[in-house]
Amino acid sequence: LRQQIVSELIAHPKLYGLDLNKSGKFELKIMSQEGINLIPQAIMAFSNLYNCKVIVFEKRRYPINFGEDNLPNLCYLNSYNSLHYNLLIKDNVKIIVNNIEEKALNINNISQNLNLISPSPLILSEGRVESEVNLKNNETVNLCNKNLNKSEINFKNNCNILANMENTACIKKFENNKKILASMESDTLEILVISSPKLIFNKWSKQEISIMQRANAQLKLLKSFITNYPPSDARVIRCKHTPNLELFLPNINAIQIVENILVCEVDIGLDTHRYLAIVPLDKYIQGAIDIHLSHSHCGQHVLQNLLRETVWNPHDWRVIKDVCHTCQMCQRFKAPCNVAHPGYKKIISTCMPIRPLVDRPAVDQYTKYMYTVPLKNKTSENVVQALEKVVFQRCLQLPSRILSDNGPEFDNTLYRHLLVKHNIQPIYGTYACPIEEDSNVKGYIFIWTLLLSHCDVCADIS
Repeated sequence: LRQQIVSELIAHPKLYGLDLNKSGKFELKIMSQEGINLIPQAIMAFSNLYNCKVIVFEKRRYPINFGEDNLPNLCYLNSYNSLHYNLLIKDNVKIIVNNIEEKALNINNISQNLNLISPSPLILSEGRVESEVNLKNNETVNLCNKNLNKSEINFKNNCNILANMENTACIKKFENNKKILASMESDTLEILVISSPKLIFNKWSKQEISIMQRANAQLKLLKSFITNYPPSDARVIRCKHTPNLELFLPNINAIQIVENILVCEVDIGLDTHRYLAIVPLDKYIQGAIDIHLSHSHCGQHVLQNLLRETVWNPHDWRVIKDVCHTCQMCQRFKAPCNVAHPGYKKIISTCMPIRPLVDRPAVDQYTKYMYTVPLKNKTSENVVQALEKVVFQRCLQLPSRILSDNGPEFDNTLYRHLLVKHNIQPIYGTYACPIEEDSNVKGYIFIWTLLLSHCDVCADIS
């Protein structure tokens, strides 16, 4: 799909308002690789390729429409920090209102089905987009119609379905105190909307998490500990003297057992108040890797928000940092960082003339990126280390050939093992210069030989 979108953008740049020069075409070609963010024109290209109107919801913003209204197909996308994913599916919601007579209560039974013809998105603070039609979480809510003035009725979930009730003339919602004032016939009904924390399962089902917790000795110990000690200072003191549970100490009073599952209660007193299922460390690491890859190699904070929607582990932030810092695809597109000889920053313009036996110049002919690698000394070990840990890490893809001179640092067993390891063919373009010859001349000859292989670069510097 990425390749089709890139081909469409390159074939019809004027249609999408793109002014493609050499660098622009290169950026589009790079976009076909996994992990590269898509530009907004890519969504329009998708719309044209598949005759589909696309509605993109971004965090705390109104939807953006791509495509004509008369297109036969329609799809919804969630956009989080320019990462487009999560197709929104149309669904049906069934709302049942049971009015039970008890003392001063009237009896009414109302059942209605609402079809989601045009879903209204609910954009949460975490950036997730869900469908909402007068009822959150698509659950059944029981309403009581009282004949008393300004009586408060507590609801288990947030709801706005009063507009669909019979005999409702006027509804006003006050955001500050979260109350809904409704006029029913001649009486006034004041409803207090209260949110209760929910236990949500996303990546893993309830059964899978239950099996994980039963199979992990540490979580089994934690579960028995939570059962024996209620939340108090005594639980904290006891946890300090239990070596296997010390890592849970900062959150020990927030850990509970809900639906026979160990959970951690977060965001108490906020709209995002919820329970997070506790999973073992190995499962949390694997889940972080899967979500990181499936969400276009998202960053640390985005990955943390996605994981903290449903699961929790005391090492969560450390795991998230390790996953993002060790992802080879993510490191490939970050700013160059020299790991062979830290503590300096070099660019090619500051290395002219090339210092004797210190700077090793290199040119990536795929990206036309030219840089130098300072070396402590000119030995085969340093050259191989510079190539493997610096040059190859900066290249978008490993080279198939390397053009170099045939000096002793490139004509040795260690260098040949490096070429065989990465399946690279060597090309020797110049002869080794005598030691007494000026090293600057050797450096210039080396760079010039590399640049001669690309006529465009030579034309620019000639």
